[in-house]
Amino acid sequence: MTDLEADDSRIIRVGEPTAVKEQVDHPPHYTWHPAGIEAVDVCEAFSYNLGNAIAYIFRSGGTVTKGDVETDLEKAIWYLRRELERIRDGRSGRSR
Repeated sequence: MTDLEADDSRIIRVGEPTAVKEQVDHPPHYTWHPAGIEAVDVCEAFSYNLGNAIAYIFRSGGTVTKGDVETDLEKAIWYLRRELERIRDGRSGRSR
């Protein structure tokens, strides 16, 4: 049995309730903002590293959080440092 089979809660089946699909497509820790914006809509405008940093910041600051706020902010900092290294090393391009 594979890990996926053992934890089939991650599998979306045809005909499942909308609430389950919303957890995948629009999870509350990324859609909480009062302005109605979703993290993915902002993140897609940036490079991979910046987009990920924004996503972790977004999910750490909402009324609905997923996981530990400090860990999310540490992850955001990690992606920001990585982006700075990319810029300083002269690596070009936006990866998105």
